[in-house]
Amino acid sequence: MILSDDIVYWLAINDKRGLIPHYLLEYIILKHGSLKEFWYLTKREIMDMGFSDKDADNFIEYTNTVILAKYRDILDYVRKNRIKIIRYVDDEYPEILKISGTSNYEPPVLLFKKGLKIDFYKSAAIVGTRKASNYALKKTREFARELALNKFWIISGLAKGIDVEAHSGALEAKGGKTIAVLPWMTPITPSSHEDISKKIIQRGCLLSEKLFHKGRSMKYPFIERNRITSGLSDFIIAVESGPNGGTIRQVDFARAQNKPICTLYPQKNSDKEIMKGFRILIDKGATPIINVTDIPDLEKYDSVKKKMKGRTRIDPNSKLIFGYDEQDALQKYLEISEGSISKDKLKIIKLDDHETSEDFISHRYFLLHSTEWHEKRPTCSKCGSNHVESRGHTWHCLTCNKYFKKHIKMHE
Repeated sequence: MILSDDIVYWLAINDKRGLIPHYLLEYIILKHGSLKEFWYLTKREIMDMGFSDKDADNFIEYTNTVILAKYRDILDYVRKNRIKIIRYVDDEYPEILKISGTSNYEPPVLLFKKGLKIDFYKSAAIVGTRKASNYALKKTREFARELALNKFWIISGLAKGIDVEAHSGALEAKGGKTIAVLPWMTPITPSSHEDISKKIIQRGCLLSEKLFHKGRSMKYPFIERNRITSGLSDFIIAVESGPNGGTIRQVDFARAQNKPICTLYPQKNSDKEIMKGFRILIDKGATPIINVTDIPDLEKYDSVKKKMKGRTRIDPNSKLIFGYDEQDALQKYLEISEGSISKDKLKIIKLDDHETSEDFISHRYFLLHSTEWHEKRPTCSKCGSNHVESRGHTWHCLTCNKYFKKHIKMHE
């Protein structure tokens, strides 16, 4: 059971993108049980967990300035408006969104949701221009309806034009389900789509990483949410687009996330801007289609669950190590270890790159897992005593006071 007080701390870090690399959140919860417990650690304690000096500094600096009362008020608003909060570590958080994350496009720390449980096995994003041709609008509804009948959840953004047609097509299908990924949960934008948003809640859900529009530029939150739209999807259909705008940016997100991309083959008499957009989409790797049956390898998404098995799982016995490369991580492990490393029982997993904001040097986190973290300590080469203590890079013999250097000894 999640303590409501812990959600307050999740709300606070959700307002600071990149404060904690997303892939470390599960590690924190595994080691401390709650974000609240981690929140009040000292810098030394955070670094002892394996965090870098820079990340520890950033976290402490932020926690010292946060007014938690503000987030308790937000939590009250969420409850009153029946909005569910899904944390990165919760079972309902879509696994496909986690494995779609990249170092540049981190998945959200939190998702705000209104509607049904997110439990799809197959999903398709259908996106496109707000100023779509009649032909594109007709085909959008057709694509969405047919895919929804084939058990795909339809993902789009509730904008005018292609997006709302995609949602409408999914709602037309018997048992069809759809997700509207929003730049913010409230107010519904555009306001003219308030009615269809209520239907979506009954047959899917509204989803956003932000609760309110906070007065920033209108454009940026729409761009940010694009990584979620494509991240939730097995593939995307960029139905129609001009040479510039949000759809082209959405395709760039999809490419970075290794999502297959399709686009509608335009009619011969299409507008010049539409033809320009089509050629750009083709240049970006989109497959032209006219019907749903043209989508490559459509049947393979029936086994989408198999894709989820490749994501790194945090082992309770893992040790988090910060390093510039694998060898550096091993050396740092050696500093804190009480013995040598057993090669046949050691597993090293490189986590995502996390780029610092100051010097732009990428540093890396590694998970080191061994079933024997504390092997037999070495004997002193001078007096033969095994009464030794770990001192960073060296061992200290308490019998004869000799210091001798540690080495990575890979046992076979």
